[in-house]
Amino acid sequence: MRESGRFPMKKSAVDAFSANSFRENLSLCGVWGFKHRGESSWRKMDVPRCWGWESGSFISYEGLAWYKRNFTAPPEWNGKFVKLHFWAVNYRADVWLNDEFLGFHEGGYTPFWFDVSPYLNYDSLNNITVLVDNRHLDSRVPDSAWGMKHGGIHREVFLEACDNLTILGSKIDTKGIIGNSKVNANLSLYNRYPEPKDFNVSVEVIDLQNDASVINKSKGFSFSANETREVKFNLTLHSPKLWSPKTPNLYLLRATISMDETPLDKYESTFGVREVEVRPDGLYLNGEKLFVKGVNLREFYPEMGFTENDTIRQRDVELIKAANMNMIRLAHNPQHPHLLDLADHEGLLIFDEIPAWQINTASFEEKLASGKQQLREMILRDYNHPSVIIWSTGNELRTNDEAWARELYAEAKALDKTRPVTHASDKHRTYVDPTFQYDDIICINEYYGGPWYGGSPKELIGCFERIRNEYPDKPILVTEYGDPRFGDPYNPLYLQTLKDHWLIISDNTRDYVAGGLLWVFDQYQGTWSGGEIGIVGGVGGERGEIGIVDGYRNPLPAYYLIKELYSAELPTSRKR
Repeated sequence: MRESGRFPMKKSAVDAFSANSFRENLSLCGVWGFKHRGESSWRKMDVPRCWGWESGSFISYEGLAWYKRNFTAPPEWNGKFVKLHFWAVNYRADVWLNDEFLGFHEGGYTPFWFDVSPYLNYDSLNNITVLVDNRHLDSRVPDSAWGMKHGGIHREVFLEACDNLTILGSKIDTKGIIGNSKVNANLSLYNRYPEPKDFNVSVEVIDLQNDASVINKSKGFSFSANETREVKFNLTLHSPKLWSPKTPNLYLLRATISMDETPLDKYESTFGVREVEVRPDGLYLNGEKLFVKGVNLREFYPEMGFTENDTIRQRDVELIKAANMNMIRLAHNPQHPHLLDLADHEGLLIFDEIPAWQINTASFEEKLASGKQQLREMILRDYNHPSVIIWSTGNELRTNDEAWARELYAEAKALDKTRPVTHASDKHRTYVDPTFQYDDIICINEYYGGPWYGGSPKELIGCFERIRNEYPDKPILVTEYGDPRFGDPYNPLYLQTLKDHWLIISDNTRDYVAGGLLWVFDQYQGTWSGGEIGIVGGVGGERGEIGIVDGYRNPLPAYYLIKELYSAELPTSRKR
């Protein structure tokens, strides 16, 4: 079987289908034919969309389903390099074009593409068929039905045509924040032509705040037929404008391939200059101590499931910033790239995480391989976003957790040495989780004083002290805190637990505590015991409320409490 191509995506949702004289796009979003296993006839289904949300009768379906649609390929594309892009399909997608099997992809939240150039018809209709399988199997990540099943083609699909000499993607690193900054741009180039090519690549860096060109450099290359290679441009940015939550300054890298002074392909990516450090007393951004006032965000909207639109994501960012928050944890999967674009522009920090939560020990080697693949795809997709400052290898690991944490930590560090790597643990109530040795920063999920843990929020103090005694050189970030009942607008007493947690987290006598992320921003739907579907937050399958806004993003009383708590000026020791 042929697996899909895996390279960073060129664009975000904001401009995926905009005009480009060097690259042309054809959206395949819209109405597709659809039927799930057991249905004899085709019906209509919107793409992108999670299946079942159009009627509500198919939401909990877990199994196989077929998609199909016809399209006409522009005749001027004949002879070009044409890619079929899927931005996410949950979970496995087997893809055919005109009865030719293109390959498959596994993993429900990362993009993939196929080279469809040899299989397109230019004088007749083309037919795409996709078999989607959203079953939670032991070999998959995630491996359990925790949360909604959300099957289907739930992000955008499009065709992209470009020259056969092209730029597939980039990784941009910056080093140095005082005086000059070294910018290392690694470009992935591909010569798809059946003969060698000599060509030139020019790189320009543009200060987006002033729309001013600040760097220009070019190099010549010789590629053999069908060669793919990474090439590096070492650039110097004088007196860089730094990226931070207060000053989200961005630069644009524009790379152009030319032959005989004729441009053939153009590639663009934004980036920012900033430096992330982990010290024993906390997180530092650009040399200044960073205290996290954050929230977990689930990718969910009523009647839509995972398939949020640009307006919803824009509203989320507006509400989060208005509540004085500076970080979003993407719980528990890589979310739509448009959200990262918004975070880059608005100055919100991102905690980026693969969907490995509470994994079990069955089929562990297959599961480990899948986790590494999804981690690689997430890092390659999101690498150039300055808002992303932490990679997470999972949430609340269970069996074989040390092997998982060790292996994925090494995988992440092999791809990116500039960001801290961690995972979120709930193993800290009576002992210290040994997997913390594989984390750059220790992250804990805690609900002391609520129905999940019982006891009192004050037990969190002892938890901090136990971890600090064992790992005195690592700061602690609370990646989940709260009370699963605080979203109930009819019982404000639960808000006190929320306040008690934050006062302990922000206490300046423990300066090694780097802040906290509330669980959770939006009320979402999930599957609990007995298969019940409701707003998550109840215990043992009961209906409950959790979230500071409801599913339609209407703020609840907890939203205004968090806004007030997060607005408080930090003690002096927190600001150094």
